[in-house]
Amino acid sequence: MRRAFGTVRPPFLVLTLACVALSAALAAHLRGPVGTLDVVLVLVAALSAHISVNSFNEFFDFHSGLDLKTFKTPFSGGSGTLVADPGASTDALQIALYSLLLCIAIGLYFVRVQGWTLLPVGVIGVLLVYGYTNTATKNPWLCLVAAGFGFGPLMMLGGYVALSGYWDTAALWASVVVFAVVNNLLLVNQLPDVEADAHVGRSTLPMKFSGKTIAVVYLLFAALAAFALVRLSLLLAEPALWQRLWPAMLPLSLSLVVATGIYSYSDNTRKLLPYMALNVAVAVLTPAVMAASIAAL
Repeated sequence: MRRAFGTVRPPFLVLTLACVALSAALAAHLRGPVGTLDVVLVLVAALSAHISVNSFNEFFDFHSGLDLKTFKTPFSGGSGTLVADPGASTDALQIALYSLLLCIAIGLYFVRVQGWTLLPVGVIGVLLVYGYTNTATKNPWLCLVAAGFGFGPLMMLGGYVALSGYWDTAALWASVVVFAVVNNLLLVNQLPDVEADAHVGRSTLPMKFSGKTIAVVYLLFAALAAFALVRLSLLLAEPALWQRLWPAMLPLSLSLVVATGIYSYSDNTRKLLPYMALNVAVAVLTPAVMAASIAAL
């Protein structure tokens, strides 16, 4: 399966590390120490889910012909692994399936330990991992929120419950931050693929609306993330925690710069690239700084 390793998209997995770090930091802060082994298991499950959805995406996009039509950037258009080596397609599918099975196995362990309320999270997660490429991308509004829902309420909040055994409103608001910034991450990454996506029957928001409208949608999600971050700090009612959480506003504030890039260059991929890179920083650094701030208490 080494031939298909690129379909895992290793650089993209940093986002998962940030989300799990936030789950663990918040669980430890709100509910006391968490076991190292449990944190490792949650991380492995989350990475497995992310690897699975990436490899499924590469497998399906290669067989639909999409990867042959996209303009590849460091942030969109696939890894190009299967285009360069079509024979690795079967290996990519195996990576996707085995990773998903590992995620399911760990998920069932936590269902047994923490209770059946985690089961719906796991079932929805499995359906999203497998169905994202062939289902979510067919509806622009579902496609808009699917990734954020996967990383926020499912991964970050689900990881918190797996580690703590509790459903807390504070953790829910933290997951809303992740939900919003990850939606924005995928929204911007869809801009260079508009024409290619249309050829294979996809339906994304950038295919339906102008760059100016997309910039407004992007800002609305950024505002939601900011509101959720403030709501989290107020809900915890700890001035010291707010003083430590406010640095997360710094990477989030870069969304304003990204929005100007979307507004001006939505149809010019080369000029949009620096803003795409900045948007990745927003999506990764916001939960990472939140995690570091909470863990430092």
